[in-house]
Amino acid sequence: MVARGWVVRRASLLTEAEGKYFNYFLNKVDFSNGPELRNKYLHGSQANGEGEDAHFHAYITVLRLMVALVIKLNDDFCLSAAERSPSEPT
Repeated sequence: MVARGWVVRRASLLTEAEGKYFNYFLNKVDFSNGPELRNKYLHGSQANGEGEDAHFHAYITVLRLMVALVIKLNDDFCLSAAERSPSEPT
C-alpha cells in the first residue's frame, strides 16, 4: 500500500485527524471554539469558579483523551512487534 501511494508513513504518533481531535480539546491550534483545556489548567493560572460540574466534565474529557492515547500507543506497539517477527507469537 505504501509502494502504491495509498498510505504514507510518517514519524508521528497521531494521524492528522487524530492530532486535530486532540488540538480541539487542548489548545487553539486548528479550532477557535474548543474547550482549550491545556490553557485553562496551565500551571500558575487560577481556574475560574465555573463550579464542580465544569471541572468534572473537564476531568472526564481529559480521561477520555488519555485512554484514546494509550489505546493508540498499544496499537502501534502491537503493529511494530508484528512487523519485526511475524512468525513468532507476541
